[in-house]
Parts: sequence; C-alpha cells; structure tokens
Amino acid sequence: MNKGSNAWGNRIAFGRLIIGTCSGRSIFTVIYLARRVPPRNADACLMKKVGSASLHPPVSFRALPLAHSAAPCYSQPRMNITTEDRGQCVLFTLDGRADGQGARQWQAAINDRLGKPGWGGVVLDLSGVNYISSAGVRVLAHLHRTCTPSPLFLVGVQDYCMKVLKISGIHKTWPIYSTAAEAVAICQQKISENTAPDVWDTLQTADLPCGRIRVVPGTADRCSARVLGRINNVLDSTITRADIKSKRFSETEYSLGLGGLGGNMDDYFGIMGEMITVGGTMVWLPTDGNDTPDFLTPRNDGEDVLIHTPFSVTMAGEFNMTLIFDSNQPRGTTMSALYRALFDWLRATRPDFRGALALSACAEMGDVYGAGVLRSPVLENKPQNGLQITHQSNYSSWFEYDETPRLTNVTGLITGIGLDLRHSLDDYDRELVGRCFYLNPANTGSMTEMLHNHAVFCPRIRLPARPTSLEKEIAEVTKRGSFDDMRHLFDASTIQRAVIGLSLIANFEPDYEGQ
Repeated sequence: MNKGSNAWGNRIAFGRLIIGTCSGRSIFTVIYLARRVPPRNADACLMKKVGSASLHPPVSFRALPLAHSAAPCYSQPRMNITTEDRGQCVLFTLDGRADGQGARQWQAAINDRLGKPGWGGVVLDLSGVNYISSAGVRVLAHLHRTCTPSPLFLVGVQDYCMKVLKISGIHKTWPIYSTAAEAVAICQQKISENTAPDVWDTLQTADLPCGRIRVVPGTADRCSARVLGRINNVLDSTITRADIKSKRFSETEYSLGLGGLGGNMDDYFGIMGEMITVGGTMVWLPTDGNDTPDFLTPRNDGEDVLIHTPFSVTMAGEFNMTLIFDSNQPRGTTMSALYRALFDWLRATRPDFRGALALSACAEMGDVYGAGVLRSPVLENKPQNGLQITHQSNYSSWFEYDETPRLTNVTGLITGIGLDLRHSLDDYDRELVGRCFYLNPANTGSMTEMLHNHAVFCPRIRLPARPTSLEKEIAEVTKRGSFDDMRHLFDASTIQRAVIGLSLIANFEPDYEGQ
C-alpha cells in the first residue's frame, strides 16, 4: 500500500479502488476499473472527473455519497405523491420514477393513508410515471393484497410501464382507465355495491299489478336518449358506407341498434345485424347465415377496437333508480305488462316523468319471443319491389321470427326504451322519437305503449337473494354465461325476476359522438 499527497489531499490506492479526500472532508468514492494506474494518472483522472464531469477512458466512476457528507453530489428527484379522499375512494396521484427510491416513498404514502379507516377502494393515477422497476411492481402487488376485496383501479399507465407490467405477468390484474375521473366514478360505484346489501331491509317497496318492486335510489341527474341515424334507413334497406359511425365502447355502455365489429368496413358492412350493448359488453347477430351471436367485452377502452353502427339509441346518464322485480305470475310478466305497470307507477310517484323511459335488466325469463334480421339492410340488398323490409311481401324473407317461445327458462340481458302512449309526449322532439321506434308485424303489442327492446340470452343463472347492483349481476353473467342467442325482443316475452336499471328520459337528442 502506497501513501502520498498532493493539492487534492490524501490518496490511498487499493489495487482497483481509489478513495479521494479533500482536506479531510469526504467528497465521494471512485470505482477505478483499470488494472494498475500510477498515482499521478489516478490524480489526473480524479481531477478530470471533478472538473468536467466526464469520464476518462478506460476509467469509470460512480458517485456514492458517504454517511457524513454535507450533501450528496448526485440525488434522484423525489416522487411527488398526492393523496385525495373522494368519498370512500382514495385517489393516489404519482409523478416521478417508481424505482427503488420512488417505491419507498410510494409505500410510505400507502401505509400512511390505508393504515387509517374510512376508505373502501383505491384509484392509482400513474399518468405521471414514465418508469417502473421491480421495486414499484412489488408495491403494486402489496397494494393489491391490501385492497382485496375492495376495488383497485389504475389510470394512465404509460407505454414503458405497461411493458414492465406485461413482462411481470400482472398487466391484466387491474382495470386500467384513461382518466382519473372515470376511474373514481366507477370505484365509487363499486364501493356502493359492496355496501348496498346492508340496507336491503330499508329499501322502498311497491306493489304493482304484475308483481313487486324494491327500489334502490340512483342519480337525480337528467338522462337522455341519444339517437344516431334513423330506423327508417334500416327498414328501407338504404344504408350506405357513409352512414357508418364508429364509437368507443365507453360511448355506448347501454344501447340498442344495428351494427357489427371488424378491423375494416369490409369485415362487417355486408353482415351487420341486431346489436346490443349492456354494461359495456357488445353483442351482435351477424347476418352471415350462421344464426350465432358474437360478442366482445373489453377490459380497457380505446380506439383500436370500435363499435360500428349506422343506427343506435344510447342511454346517456346514470340510472335514476335500480329496481328488483319479482313477478306474481309463474311464467313471468310480459314485457308490455311490465312497462305498463312501471309507467303507471312513475306517473303517480315521479313528477319529472315525461312519458318515456329507458331500462337495462338482468332477468330470469320464462318465455322468449323475438325476431332477427336475416341480411344486412344496406342499399345493395334493397328489396326489388321498393317496399320496406317489414312489409308483408318482404317480411318472411328478411326476418326470422317467433310464433312460439324460442327459449324458455333462460337469463337475459336486456336494453330497451319505451313510450307511454297514454302520456302527453309534447316535451319531446317527435322527429327524434320517430327515429327510434317501428312496428314489427310479428310483434303482438298493445295500443298503450310503444317498446323497442334487444336482448342476449344464456342458460339460466339464478340471481342472488338480495341483488342491488345491476352492473354486478351483468358482470357475473358475462363472466359465467355463454351467449347462445341474441334478438330483437318481442313484447310477449316474460320476466320472472330481474334487476332493472331505470332511467327517466328527459329528452331525445342527436348523437354526435363517433367518427
């Protein structure tokens, strides 16, 4: 071991390691990678490192702050973490690197907030995080264990971070949303669902002529029906490619209409069929001759996979209430009788009822009657006689329809709209209302209501004894059920028991969303 000194202070050479000091005050350690360098060259390297912050080959340096240093020469910026309570939903917003240091700060913030009571779910906004390592992944896994069974949602996962989650095998563990507002709203809904069964016995009940309902209050906000295209373009079979609009799944959570899925227009334009979206799942009946529904339930919303439609009616807004309906008829209550009873009840109890409602339901059904269009109603397929496809001269060649029950004792996911023809409808734009409804010759309805319902069916899945959340029941059916059929639903179809999301339609408006 050689000792020496110069203007820079003491130098101690241990073969491959050189430690530099300045007048007794520690500055940093230097890792010296060359085999042997004379002391003079080592000093030169040290001078060059300090003076220009550049490396002198073949020497490499790494600055390591010592325990008694006044301040480190290099430091990672702290991760900025904000914590907000949105009701019982805790929103963590991260800005910085989720590396070893950032992960420690992140874990501390989690421990600080989630170690206290008063929370029921977590939203993690990662839109400001462009780097994550295994240290950050471990914090995510720990957060997952802490939250379970409460909901946990991620927001704005950047490209590199998503790649890390993928190679870690956990990228599908949590729902990922594009905005914090969307994730917080869904988290709050999930929290409400988890606590709702505790209030079952306190819910309002009402007896209807056809059964009994239990009422879970919903939003007080106004709801609307957004109308894209015209039903007459479908009935006239005059749809062109210019009529097609492409919409994100988040823009059509509950809707009915005509449409299809595909990477380009040639994939679906010639086989478009009856369509429904319910709880974010899109189901359609391609008119390819196979009479088999197809469906897609996305985990994440985006513009890579879109719903393509020339005509749809979308329910915009949250449900004003959720109803748990039990029929007093063994085979169930017909759709027309159920709508009629709900119209009467709403007229008596809701001054804001204007004569139209939208509903979505998860239903145990006794008998199913319906119809499905057999070919895509595009201009190329227009009937040669120039009449509508529902005209008696064209109907049987354009529709498959039921005179006896198509299905019995099944579960149905339903989206529909209804007009109370006994109510003044002067508050609505009649032209827009007319775009939504039509008379199907095989549908034996009544003169007191006008209905338009679509549904998808699977083998019977029993509802729980105390259901209070439509979204939860739809998710359960989507997870467990096999969608065997999908139809325009006739009014004679019967419901034995159902969870129904109900929206009072304040207005009909044009749908400008889509591309």
